[in-house]
Amino acid sequence: MDNLMMFRNGNTILPIKEVDGEIYFSAEYAAIGLGLCEIKNGKEYVIWKRVKNIFRQKCRKAIISVNRTSTL
Repeated sequence: MDNLMMFRNGNTILPIKEVDGEIYFSAEYAAIGLGLCEIKNGKEYVIWKRVKNIFRQKCRKAIISVNRTSTL
């Protein structure tokens, strides 16, 4: 079942869609909502380098955490 939900926080709106139990969202909207953007010439741009660095850091920490708690 396809479900579209709108998460709002102040002026930030993040559409979330569920498809077959998986959740999808716009990385661009999420980055803007987190403030990972800048305005140039009146237009808002995502700073993708910052987004990528944050994901690398968070994913690395999650992998280390999983490896430390693994019982294999």
